[in-house]
Amino acid sequence: MSNRLRQLQEFVDGIAASVAIIGREDSGELIVSACNEYFFEMTGGRRPGSCTRHFPILLDTLIPSYARLDFRKKVQECFTTGVAQELEQAYDLREGTLWWRLSLKPFRHVAGDNSTVLEILITGLDITAKMTLMRDLEVSTSRFRSVVDAAYDAIITVDQAQNITLFNRAAENIFGYDSAEVIGKPLVNLLPEAYRANHPAHIHQ
Repeated sequence: MSNRLRQLQEFVDGIAASVAIIGREDSGELIVSACNEYFFEMTGGRRPGSCTRHFPILLDTLIPSYARLDFRKKVQECFTTGVAQELEQAYDLREGTLWWRLSLKPFRHVAGDNSTVLEILITGLDITAKMTLMRDLEVSTSRFRSVVDAAYDAIITVDQAQNITLFNRAAENIFGYDSAEVIGKPLVNLLPEAYRANHPAHIHQ
């Protein structure tokens, strides 16, 4: 293993996040020049031996087949454009599905033969907790809306600016408007014209 690869490996091992450095062979094959244990854990792969002498590793041997296409596409875009990319991916592991937000940043360095080499630094953050919270929130919101829509009474909610944010089916039947027509519109539009002028006075009471 070259001194440079050893230095790269020491660098990524010291970072408490999923980290890998991706290079590209003359043939166009994508390789992992170095990565830490978090990267192996992220992809569900296993380090091919305990010694870093096994680097570089073919990227395709580490990334699961179901995630490989999107992963390779982002890496190739990064190589082609030289512009940083971002990607969110889910990896199905034995302990469950884990979500990761990946940042891909190109960087150049001078090789031993004084040629300039372009590689991609990939850092991954575990966002499983956030994705789980969002999913639970979506389920809770969906259940809430189902209950609201099934109610016999008209239910209307407004924000601080008195704009309508929720308009259930019973409200649609009573007022004769589809929810899409009134969502985001002022509540005062639903009042008889004779009462609209006095409505602002009641808001601050």
